[in-house]
Amino acid sequence: MAGEGTDLTTMSIESSPPPDAFTTTDEEEESSQVEDEGEERNLMDEEAIVHIVHTHNREAFHPYSDGQDYDTEDNIVEVGKHLGEQFQEHGIPVEVNEDDIHGSLLDQGLHFSRSYDLSRDVLVEAIERNDNLEFFLDIHRDSQPRDITTATVNGEPMARLFFVVGTDHPEYERNLNLATEMHYRIEEEYPGLSRGVLERGGSGVDGVYNQDLSPNAMLIEFGGIQNNFEELNRSAEAVGDIIADYIYEQVEGEVEQ
Repeated sequence: MAGEGTDLTTMSIESSPPPDAFTTTDEEEESSQVEDEGEERNLMDEEAIVHIVHTHNREAFHPYSDGQDYDTEDNIVEVGKHLGEQFQEHGIPVEVNEDDIHGSLLDQGLHFSRSYDLSRDVLVEAIERNDNLEFFLDIHRDSQPRDITTATVNGEPMARLFFVVGTDHPEYERNLNLATEMHYRIEEEYPGLSRGVLERGGSGVDGVYNQDLSPNAMLIEFGGIQNNFEELNRSAEAVGDIIADYIYEQVEGEVEQ
């Protein structure tokens, strides 16, 4: 599903892995319910229901990384943290994972393609620890240039979004439906902000992105290598507003049942 200006030349591009990510062996390379008492559900009295992870946590932005695609500071994790703050402001409990997944790859001598294996461990551990979790967001940064990843919305420059859905698991259409719903809602409130929904599967890509763990799992690309945090934060605030509204709708539906 293409948003404004999206075609084959402006598709989402993952950063090429840094040289130090290729330190793998050939073998590794192959291989609450709540009772309805007539009162609103107070989410802040509960454990987190949203989990934010950063599979490619060192994805950086050139204005802060001396033109490097990866950095240990001022990277995509800052966007995820700001998004988490928006959920908190809306009264939605959230946990933001800041694990250095890239660093763990290096420590274990694993290929960059194993990133989603490590982030899966993070998600599974979170789910086992907190069965209240319902929504899972994997936050990334695209590698397209500024002219593709930036839009002026309501008079302000914002980092554009791209939803990526893995098609290599049987229930992917549930994730696709959610991403499509978010795309349309964002476009209604912030025209031009979403670049669309991209389905990925088959050879050469992960194709699952851990979205088989939940129908409410989303991978969202925020901006690109040349965006700044002012633009990224505006987009995080917009996404926080839209997803928070959706979450409350789902919660109200559960209570009414």
